[in-house]
Amino acid sequence: MRQLICSMVLALGLCTAAGARAQTGTAADYCLAATVAASAKWGVPQDVMRAIALSETGRTLDSGFHPWPWALNPGGAGTWYGSRQEALDAARAHRATGRTNLDLGCFQINYRWHHHAFRDLAEMLDPTANADYAARFLSELYAEFGDWGRAAAAYHSRTPEHAARYRTRFERILARLDPMPEGTQAEVALVRSPRPWPLAAPTGQQSAGSLARIGSGTSVTLWSDAPRQAILW
Repeated sequence: MRQLICSMVLALGLCTAAGARAQTGTAADYCLAATVAASAKWGVPQDVMRAIALSETGRTLDSGFHPWPWALNPGGAGTWYGSRQEALDAARAHRATGRTNLDLGCFQINYRWHHHAFRDLAEMLDPTANADYAARFLSELYAEFGDWGRAAAAYHSRTPEHAARYRTRFERILARLDPMPEGTQAEVALVRSPRPWPLAAPTGQQSAGSLARIGSGTSVTLWSDAPRQAILW
């Protein structure tokens, strides 16, 4: 009986751990699946899109290095959030203070320069809308420069030194990309279907002290590439 109980406890622990990994993987997969859809729509190579997403919000998980959809960068201090609602609440709190230099989502679209293309913060944070806008902009930059490396650099900044530094990071990530994870193509159907969250979510109340909260309450630094230009311009 004791052996049976121990086996049941061990199995429960493994299931819980696997469930946690699956939940984390699903969040990262939103960026990947949205990338596939946007790439096909706008003619941007998948690997270029993936390298941009990883340059912007890449984080190391158990399964490797992946982009993250629930990421914000208010004025150079980037943070990964544990859920969409946490990120959305934090974005709304930043906007309530009047901040406009705020990057959101998988591809870190900057509010100040690009919010006019979205209905609201929730749509800016949405992986599908976020990736679609990034791909469209990249396609326009490629038409201008005729080179994906230069397009990626301009995606980040028109200031030469910032653009050059970003291009170096982008090309390093691009050269080291693993093949697209199996099943990601199938996940496009999930991204194109009704989302598991409403685009117009109700406004939440959140104290300034909880802005950097991730899951259990710890904050995670997303990047520190300061000085950071307004993304996409």
